[in-house]
Amino acid sequence: MMRRWLSVICLGTLSLYTYGAQKELASSIKAVTVYADRASINRQAEVILPAGEHELYFKNLPVQLDNNSVQVNVLSSNPATVLDVTTKQQARLSDANPRLQKIAEAIQQFYDQRNKLTDQQALLTNQQRFIQTLQLGVLATNKDGSRPSVQELKNIMQFSKENLLIISEKKRQITKEIEKIDEQLTNLESERQPILRSNKQTKDIVVRVNLQQPSKVDVDLSYVTSNAMWYPRYDIRFNTKSDQLQLDYSGIVQQRTGEDWSNVKLTLSTAKPNLGSDIPKLQVWSIDQLHEVAVAEQVSYTAMADIPAPAPAMAVPKNEVQALKQLASVDMGVTSASFDIANTISLNSGGREQSVSITELELPHKLNYITVPKLASAAYLQVAATNNSDFPLIAGKLNVFMDNRFVTSSYLKTTMPKEALKLDLGVDEGISVTYKPIKRFAEKTGFTGGYDKVTYEYLLTVQNNKKTTQTIKVFDQVPVSENEKITVKQLSPDPKVIKHDEEGKISWDLTLDPQEKKESSIQFSIEYPSEMKVVGVN
Repeated sequence: MMRRWLSVICLGTLSLYTYGAQKELASSIKAVTVYADRASINRQAEVILPAGEHELYFKNLPVQLDNNSVQVNVLSSNPATVLDVTTKQQARLSDANPRLQKIAEAIQQFYDQRNKLTDQQALLTNQQRFIQTLQLGVLATNKDGSRPSVQELKNIMQFSKENLLIISEKKRQITKEIEKIDEQLTNLESERQPILRSNKQTKDIVVRVNLQQPSKVDVDLSYVTSNAMWYPRYDIRFNTKSDQLQLDYSGIVQQRTGEDWSNVKLTLSTAKPNLGSDIPKLQVWSIDQLHEVAVAEQVSYTAMADIPAPAPAMAVPKNEVQALKQLASVDMGVTSASFDIANTISLNSGGREQSVSITELELPHKLNYITVPKLASAAYLQVAATNNSDFPLIAGKLNVFMDNRFVTSSYLKTTMPKEALKLDLGVDEGISVTYKPIKRFAEKTGFTGGYDKVTYEYLLTVQNNKKTTQTIKVFDQVPVSENEKITVKQLSPDPKVIKHDEEGKISWDLTLDPQEKKESSIQFSIEYPSEMKVVGVN
């Protein structure tokens, strides 16, 4: 039997049709592609229809969906014609949102549980009061003037103690359960309010088809909506014993589209549809004489310039991130990459973040120790690695772990496949560094003593406390003269054995055996005319 696919792109036409029989489709979201600031949703539905013309409705879709992005594919067991696809925006009943219904049901269930617990709490309080009344009654004198025996008092006090302890423990447990329920109610209410605020409008997509014969029809709908996002996050793990460097690459996904994603096929894309496809054009760059403006106008302009830009619609909340172990495959396009997550995921609308594993990489690497003693008396461990995978590493936050201990947080720059990268793993306490000034010596120079010369000396001490030989790269600097009358000379280390650049930065390597200590003198002089005042040094 012949089956045909028909594809139609809706260009955002807002119109109203009343032809043919109307049929609301029971559809479900099957696949989602998430971009940096939006998501492409794929819905599917199937229906058996008689011959003739029909209007097929996808109801209660997000009001923020982009009309221009709507696409419809129709698969029919018999020849079918898609006549048009339209969108309709309308007011929405508060109970029409499936997510709101689920939230309301969950809230009611929690309140029912809470009411039962408060009833139990009240019952326990009554029991507690009864025992306390019993205690007071035992101590009172009887009508005949007699009092309970010592043994009777002991029995009653033991009974009271045991039961009061049990009651108190049960009340504490109930209080904890009520607190947990109240926390759940607060979270649900926080999730409900944004939906209620955005729940005033909804969109329907209407697909008008004509069938020559009764047919089973599969309808595939896709559209782009805002209020969804993802961003990368990395955990770098270095094992000092095995010398293994592992990079865990995850995507943090968040959505407030108003639709729950239940067991959907997820793709994370690096494409930026918000930038458009048009190549930007340069405008005329004009210069002119500066015309002075009144001070009041300048203040006003500055105030306007300081107004911050509006915050993005999808600000990342500070709530806890739920982690899912989901390795992905990568599809490299001409201008972007897509990460297809292997298993389906579920993520409700409401802004809760979910972490999805993209890949785990074992990176070839080389360890380097670096110190900048003038700024910090410490040796930093840096790893030079290569992205040996087919996955582009998008710029994002990097958490550093060494031997399963969290060390620091850093930032990973965008690194394409086969490209080199450098990762800072933090300070290594196994190498100690000290840096201190030794002397500042001033003297007169020149035949007539018309020049001042100041010599500075610093002492660098590095000790290797490790069991293996280590090489440490040292970075320092000497001043750079911006005036031809000021002369700067580096005296030590020997300029012939170190690297230096035009900015005055110098670097050299120190190789130390286990437990070895080395001292290096950093010395330079500055010479200038005596009448000149020099800035930049003490």
